[in-house]
Amino acid sequence: VLQALRQLRHGGHDVILFHILDEAEVAFPFDGLYEFEEPESHDRMEIDATAMKDDYLQELNAFRERYQAECFQSGIDYVPLDTSMQFDKALMEYLLTRRSRR
Repeated sequence: VLQALRQLRHGGHDVILFHILDEAEVAFPFDGLYEFEEPESHDRMEIDATAMKDDYLQELNAFRERYQAECFQSGIDYVPLDTSMQFDKALMEYLLTRRSRR
């Protein structure tokens, strides 16, 4: 994904990555035993969500920080969002912030 975005940027395009995750992916509100399904392969796995929460959130934050750093280095705007946010409001905030940078 990042390589494709870099190619677009290198081609002179203005690239903005709106990285939208489900609110549950960001907050991980699960406790106890849960069965999760991998969306592409449909593999199912039962885990102790309480025990996994800290590790999961740490990995997610590291993943998002990597994307943010890679985008910054490539001159790509990175906007992390989740589904609890009103998209129109988030877009307006981004546009106002972007305008003030120019």
